[in-house]
Amino acid sequence: MCAGAFAVGSLALLYTFQDRMLYLPGAPIRHIKDNPPGYRSPEERRIKYETIELHVPDCPEDVIKGWLMTHSDSLHDTLLFPDGKLRKTVVFFHENAGNLGLRLDYFSMLYNEMGLNVISFAYRGYSDSILQAGFPSESSIKQDAHIIMAYLASYKQQTGAPVFAVGRSLGGAVAAYAALIEPDVFDGLILENTFTSIADMVDSLFYFVGYFKPLILRIKWDTRQIVSQLQLPILFVTGTNDEIVPPGQTMVLADAAKKSVFKNVMTVLSGRHNDTWRLTLDQYKENLGSFMRDALSFAGNLCLLKEQSE
Repeated sequence: MCAGAFAVGSLALLYTFQDRMLYLPGAPIRHIKDNPPGYRSPEERRIKYETIELHVPDCPEDVIKGWLMTHSDSLHDTLLFPDGKLRKTVVFFHENAGNLGLRLDYFSMLYNEMGLNVISFAYRGYSDSILQAGFPSESSIKQDAHIIMAYLASYKQQTGAPVFAVGRSLGGAVAAYAALIEPDVFDGLILENTFTSIADMVDSLFYFVGYFKPLILRIKWDTRQIVSQLQLPILFVTGTNDEIVPPGQTMVLADAAKKSVFKNVMTVLSGRHNDTWRLTLDQYKENLGSFMRDALSFAGNLCLLKEQSE
């Protein structure tokens, strides 16, 4: 009797508090101002930037905050490299834990080493983005994605710049959802160490509650189902030693992307969940660069064929 009551109580707690169990905005550091030097501002990495604030229509006190990191103070001057080639923009959808400043190593690589413009927003409840009521949830983050994509659609229309999304871990699920709701904004999508669904992650990490999963699991993030609908080019990146998301889930996502006009898979030997991009940095940069070039070339060829057929 007591054991049964304890089990029911435990399942009720899992159902009620699963958002707090999954989303970890305070680990290891919640606010950017509390980061160590070098991780408090893009300016510390020789990155020109401005802070962007997006207000939530139904919740006027809620604010999505992010960084627009460009190579000029004037947005219209950011489109070209010094050699006259078009400068691309990467939109980074962040992982589950921590704040935007902790991603400055990655932003610096994209900006200073690859010469790209970078945009990244924190979901409400993360970093300095404001969520007045409740806790981050699948619903609130998807609402954030809609607002962010409205901003990016305007940015792309204003600048004409090629825009690519990079999503890592949870950010991959958010980026895939964002690409689904605004299919014309991104020229390509990079998913790094991204799970197929929360249900599959429960099977991997919490197999002992698998039997009760249909009863208690409210969080879906069904990335496999979303990826199966996407037509844009996709690059899948996985580390073979990912200790959180089984690498096999990346291969499942790649196989599901049957409508993608083309897709590539980059496998990093010994890559773990958070260091895959660092481990073979030159190879990583080359793969990102070649994927972006191929995606734009492929899109250009499709436009040419369309024009010739009309």
